[in-house]
Amino acid sequence: MHYPGAVPGYCPLNFGRSSGAYYAGSSRKMNCKIPTKYILLHGKCVIAGMRRTNPNARTTVGIPVTKYIRAVEAEDGSYDGKFVFGRISDRIFCKPSCGVFERGSGEIRIFSGAYEAKSSGYLPCPQCSPDAPSAKQKKIETVEKICDYIRQNPSSNLSLADLERQFGMGKYSIQKMFKEVMGISPRKYVEECRIMLLKRNLRNGEPLPGAVYKTGYNSQSWLYEDPSSKLGMTPSSYRKGGEGAIINFLTAECSLGFLIVAETEHGICALSIGDSEEALEKGLRDEFPKAILTRSEKVRTRINSVLNYFDGQRLSLPLDVIGTDFQMRVWSALRTIPYGETRSYNEVAGMIGMPKAYRAVANACAANHVPLIVPCHRVVRKDGSMGGYALGTHRKKFLLEMEKENAGREQTGS
Repeated sequence: MHYPGAVPGYCPLNFGRSSGAYYAGSSRKMNCKIPTKYILLHGKCVIAGMRRTNPNARTTVGIPVTKYIRAVEAEDGSYDGKFVFGRISDRIFCKPSCGVFERGSGEIRIFSGAYEAKSSGYLPCPQCSPDAPSAKQKKIETVEKICDYIRQNPSSNLSLADLERQFGMGKYSIQKMFKEVMGISPRKYVEECRIMLLKRNLRNGEPLPGAVYKTGYNSQSWLYEDPSSKLGMTPSSYRKGGEGAIINFLTAECSLGFLIVAETEHGICALSIGDSEEALEKGLRDEFPKAILTRSEKVRTRINSVLNYFDGQRLSLPLDVIGTDFQMRVWSALRTIPYGETRSYNEVAGMIGMPKAYRAVANACAANHVPLIVPCHRVVRKDGSMGGYALGTHRKKFLLEMEKENAGREQTGS
């Protein structure tokens, strides 16, 4: 027999039954006997019962399937914001913590979020307001606005008092919220933004006094307190890296499009993959506007090493990269992630001793100019999903699958 209301590819979860098994349409459009408790996720049959299923199996949003049932049964507020459930009877969707839905009152459908529920024709519950931003989301949105304001005013030397006046919040509340979300203080973030502005000014050939003044400082003493931690080298060396520096580069076709590798006398300073050689070369000139860029066969050995990486060989090349102290710490940590494995942004933050700075870690990954050598593609979200990637998520997916396959082949000796 068919379970009432079941259609191919859709398996509702029924709290009204306590034992036995029923027939229902499966995602393969064929009848299959499954336990009483089962759920629908993204139109696919996902068994959630404790019997005849792996209790550790995970859904596409990274939560073990049995936990969906337990969360709704227990009205567990810790899952609010991670998924919503829709009541099939009246097509209303709620938070897991909503007390309106009673056990045994009907079937539910699981959605990854409010947008997906609304797209499927469900309306938000007027009591629990599942489409309203959670307290955590409100904090994140507020901090994002603060970050935007700091980035737009990097030379203003913003203090907590300035942020307090701008956003109408207590400065200690701002400090606590910012550190909770970003893992670093507003003062540290302000300094990182000012260093990035200083780097741009020096790269554009600005004399050091003028470049420092444009960051909001009246004296160079701030910079010379510990110049290597701010720029990765002394200011004069950094400026020379942009003006008159000799950078050789070469392009080649690879599995993911076109590849460009550029190096100084000290090591690789840039690596990128794109859809055309012209775009890659333009990007290199934009990054080093005052350098002497030369297409040269001297880079052939380096670029062949990168091409061999796509054939399964390990990639280890000398680098000549510049970043802030925080960025350099993140990039060093990324190079310790084993080939064929991944780490979450949270785990990388823990690796550098700043477990709450996972958002700042993501920013450091985005600022990486030598992907593959500094393998930022091996960093994924906490739920296992890929997250962003400057070279494109399709390339990130390819790289992760390639490395996993090659590593598995090596382990089996095939």
